[in-house]
Amino acid sequence: MKIPFSRSLSLLLLVVIFLTTSGAAHAEKMTDATSPSSSAVPSLGTEPANPTCHFSVGTALGVNGYDIQSLGVGSYLDWGRYRSISVPASINYNRVLRLSDAEFTNTLNGLDALIPSNKGVVWIIGNEPDSEVTYQDHVSAQVYAERYYAIATRIRLLDSTAKLGFGAVIEPTAIRMHYLSLALDRLTQLAGSKPAALALIDVYTIHAFILNEQPIYDPATGKNVSWGAGVPIGYDANTWPAPYVIDLGNGEVTKVHDITIFENRIVAFRQWMQSLGDQNKPLWVTEYGVLFPSVDIGFEIISEADTIAFMEASFDYMLGTKDPNLGYSLDQNRLVQQWVWYSLNDYLTHFGGSLYNPLNHQMTDLGKHFMNYNPSEAAVPMVNPDMYVVGGGLTATPIYHDPVSGQFGYQITVRVGNKISSDRLTNATVDLYDGTQLIGTAPVQIARCAGTGVAIFTVKGTAGNQYTFKSHVSVVSGNGTDVDPSNNDLTYPPVTLSNAYFQYVPLSMHK
Repeated sequence: MKIPFSRSLSLLLLVVIFLTTSGAAHAEKMTDATSPSSSAVPSLGTEPANPTCHFSVGTALGVNGYDIQSLGVGSYLDWGRYRSISVPASINYNRVLRLSDAEFTNTLNGLDALIPSNKGVVWIIGNEPDSEVTYQDHVSAQVYAERYYAIATRIRLLDSTAKLGFGAVIEPTAIRMHYLSLALDRLTQLAGSKPAALALIDVYTIHAFILNEQPIYDPATGKNVSWGAGVPIGYDANTWPAPYVIDLGNGEVTKVHDITIFENRIVAFRQWMQSLGDQNKPLWVTEYGVLFPSVDIGFEIISEADTIAFMEASFDYMLGTKDPNLGYSLDQNRLVQQWVWYSLNDYLTHFGGSLYNPLNHQMTDLGKHFMNYNPSEAAVPMVNPDMYVVGGGLTATPIYHDPVSGQFGYQITVRVGNKISSDRLTNATVDLYDGTQLIGTAPVQIARCAGTGVAIFTVKGTAGNQYTFKSHVSVVSGNGTDVDPSNNDLTYPPVTLSNAYFQYVPLSMHK
């Protein structure tokens, strides 16, 4: 329940200062796949393109144990450079190269070993270089350009097919675009000409939070004096544009999830790209969301309903807004080509926007809205699917015992997918057979972005008996026409049903 702002201002200010100076949006994310010594592999080879999928997610606490293939994303990002082996190869991985004083030398020196096994991928060079806090990249515009140039030219030498991402500022405000203009001036000097500098940029990347822009620290004492994005190194109030200020005391907290502000900033950044003569390139929003917690921590700052409304409105805008003068021609002139929601799984009491509660891996209401979001056909026309049954995607788990018949109740799950990448969900049905006998039919929603979904059946069976299950997936009318029905059936290897009800042990079947 919300409480009156006047009664909670001092506590709110303390919480917000903590949120924006010690956590995920403004700290390097530590995941299960950020170093070669982790349980990750350097590469899965040249990754498949998902040109018709715009959805991505940032994984604050790693991806192990999360079924992101059913979430509906074409890629994920963890602010590192080594993808997790727990993620299917069909989901791209967005790599980030860090440029802070503490990390730049290791980043540059590691490229010779890293690039040959990761050819043809996108490298986002830098993470919030404009940040005032030192645990982000925290460099001046000129230093960002110098370090970007060193890394970009080295990558180009090692892999001519690589794509380079420039920017990654916290929010696309006037101050941040001025910062990037200064960086491009220096990049032009280093490259020898403006065309040569722009040739080192394949993708423009920004974060798109809506945060306060005032100095976070008192330089004399080093103590917090404000909250939000702070100001970049080199900021000069006399020559730089005016900062964007959110006055919490006047109840302006709603600005941090104001869709009109979000939309105007995207347009402004595209106009800035146009001023460079470089607007016909992809723009990725590589981190955005609503950072204020939506759970009860003594009071409620922003409701989860507010965050849901903002998220869905942002999806509507980025999928549906097209401009032949500002947009990217290879993406139907959309303004934004990929967006990374923050986050998959940050702690609910630290930040808003989490799709899962990391303490129990349960999906939040926000996560359900993310997974179930489906754009209008005006924004994303229907795309014919290619449905298939996932090999090894059946499990039979005992869930109850009938003492009268001696039979067990089993939950049978069947995983099916769509091989065609699209921003739209696909509704289907699955028929489950025991041999030639139909057991039942269950609905299933197939995730966006060549994702998967699970059909669930509850059946009785005799423990110890062997069964031969078969499944068939069919597209529901109104969801397009299956382009290849030959992969819609799968007969699984024979399975003996378990009686381990009291142990809750699932039996998995692999092809």
